Amino acid sequence: MARSLATEAQFERLAIELATDPDRLAAVTAKQAQNRLTQPLFDTLSYVRDLERAFAMMMGRRQDGLEPDHIELMR
Repeated sequence: MARSLATEAQFERLAIELATDPDRLAAVTAKQAQNRLTQPLFDTLSYVRDLERAFAMMMGRRQDGLEPDHIELMR
């Protein structure tokens, strides 16, 4: 069921479909409830740790007199 919504019209169409199809909405809701427990998107603690690590890397570059640059956080 995962798909990309490239336009506002596609987003609106999906919203209407979900609002008028209780079974489909229930399926999406159930999938989100399961994903909340298993997917990185919902892992707030790891996100915060990564963000703090990024800030530390940025500050380290600044303290070393380096120019800003891209920072990659790999797990």
